[in-house]
Amino acid sequence: PGGHRDPHYLAHTITNHHITAIDFVPSMLDAFLDEPTITDITTLTRVTVGGEALTPDLLRRYHHHFPHTPLHNLYGPTETAVDVLGWTSHNTDHDTPVALGTPGWNITTHVLDDHLNPVPDNTPGELYLAGPQLAHGYLNQPHTTATRFIANPHQPGHRMYRTGDLVRWHTHTPDDTPVLHYLGRTDDQIKLRGIRIEPTDIETTLTRHPTITTTRVAVRGNRLIGYYLSDADVDADALRAYATAALPSHMVPAAFVKVDAFPLTPSGKLDRNALPDPVLSATVGRPPSTARQRRLCELFGDILGTPVDSIDTDFFELGGHSLLLVRLASILRREFADVAEHLSVADLMIASTVTAVDALLSGQSDAGPGSFAPVLPLRSAGTAAPLFCLPPASGLGWPYAALKHVLPTDIPLYALQSPLFSGGRLSGDLAALASDYADSIEVVAADGPVHLLGWSFGGVLALLTAQELLRRGRRIGTVAMLDSYPEVADADSGADHLLDRDAVLARVLAEMGFPVDPVDRLTVEQAIELMKEQGDAITVLDDQHIASAIENYIAAERFTVGADYGRYDGDVFFVDAAHEVDHLGTASPAWRPHIGGEMTTVSAPFRHSDLLDIAALEHYGPALVEMLMREEKS
Repeated sequence: PGGHRDPHYLAHTITNHHITAIDFVPSMLDAFLDEPTITDITTLTRVTVGGEALTPDLLRRYHHHFPHTPLHNLYGPTETAVDVLGWTSHNTDHDTPVALGTPGWNITTHVLDDHLNPVPDNTPGELYLAGPQLAHGYLNQPHTTATRFIANPHQPGHRMYRTGDLVRWHTHTPDDTPVLHYLGRTDDQIKLRGIRIEPTDIETTLTRHPTITTTRVAVRGNRLIGYYLSDADVDADALRAYATAALPSHMVPAAFVKVDAFPLTPSGKLDRNALPDPVLSATVGRPPSTARQRRLCELFGDILGTPVDSIDTDFFELGGHSLLLVRLASILRREFADVAEHLSVADLMIASTVTAVDALLSGQSDAGPGSFAPVLPLRSAGTAAPLFCLPPASGLGWPYAALKHVLPTDIPLYALQSPLFSGGRLSGDLAALASDYADSIEVVAADGPVHLLGWSFGGVLALLTAQELLRRGRRIGTVAMLDSYPEVADADSGADHLLDRDAVLARVLAEMGFPVDPVDRLTVEQAIELMKEQGDAITVLDDQHIASAIENYIAAERFTVGADYGRYDGDVFFVDAAHEVDHLGTASPAWRPHIGGEMTTVSAPFRHSDLLDIAALEHYGPALVEMLMREEKS
């Protein structure tokens, strides 16, 4: 009894009884490969693993010990008669990523988003299984059966099983045969300070360290902890430096714990709850070394509401947003008045780490344009086609600063802003406004291809600006629309109520969280006072800029009433937000008549207002980047 969990017993049994085939869970195979007596084994011809994720490091270790025996990675839940996907690895497959493989007989795979729509290739989604191998359900558990075995919208009259596994179709294979890659459990995703993190991404990276055998990560409190096996004495600071160089700051563990073995459940799987508690380190990344750096860490922490102990801390990756950045800029100008008098929000969008702000205050980095300039160069360096972001209804391009964290550094990034903020005037209709933004783009990028992106009303502007640029003979790469809605007037009441300024202002205030009665006929000044009384975040701006933002909102509402959106003969990348809590439906179908090219749609399980947060960007960012990079490949 218990011999299946004893590596020495297993090796002895295989050798003495000439065993040729054996099946492991990866955690047990990992322990088995540490057993010295496996060098006596010569009879194995078939080794399979399943039940857990097979890591690249474990695969390399296996082939080192058994170079002539292929390893079969099998996948299949009990609900589908066990093994339904398979992938075989040979010792020659050194550069081939670990895969779940392809479906077997009598099984169909679907990789879907939260709305049960297929996701694009190379994009994460949840795996659903269909076909004759499905079980009928769970005995005497009708509620659980109804939750996991659901109607198949892609094959009416049939069911499919929701696995809870996060996967993606990988199409870039040596023989061009698509294979499924396992990314983790949907319920294993870590959410830390509002950011979703895939543990396997961290574990795979850390295991590449030359002295680390295997790693696992877990959350303790509000900290990410790395656990590792190693035969060597690993310096914690060196390991942290390695992680900092290889991973985004929010994915660097706060502490590292060496363990002699990973605790396993009775079935041989990793028991994360039994991992030991760590002695937490207060520093992730480089610590501050000067009084000003220490003070900047304190200010970052005060505004973000979490301790900041590293000069590599990025404001946006800890949950910061553009309006909090306004508050930070104001505090910096006050506290460092001698060197920060002209510091702008735009400067902080570009220099968003403690060390970058310190360099800005030291004069080692040049200040950029004003925060309300018509064009904000969020990242001007790069040789790829630039991405221009059209402003949402507020007219401010600040929220697009977070895109820097998901875009390749070779893609220049610019945010366009309403001319109202810099003393200009808005054009009279949507088409004229799009033409003005096309002019701004051509000032920056006089020739060559460009990409356009817009969130909310900005997506409408992106689509119309793309049409205007095409008419001028410009080449457009990708147009990305983030949950943009065409305005449709109520057929019964007509559009008059939408064009009334008081009604529009009341509707704008309601959307911003300030419901008022249109009959009150508030002025913009009274609206600003109402916002200040309620302590709204936008009131960190001065009254003039708040008034400009309100005027932009009003113009956006009026411009879209009865607007002609034309037809864009190009490809569009569209992100649908989750709208479970409001009256809006999925936005993308409404645009299909206005798009002549391919329309790639990704559903994001985030609210409309959160689509430019780091967590949301990490969800749809890989698919967006793939669309943008098509231009470079062509």
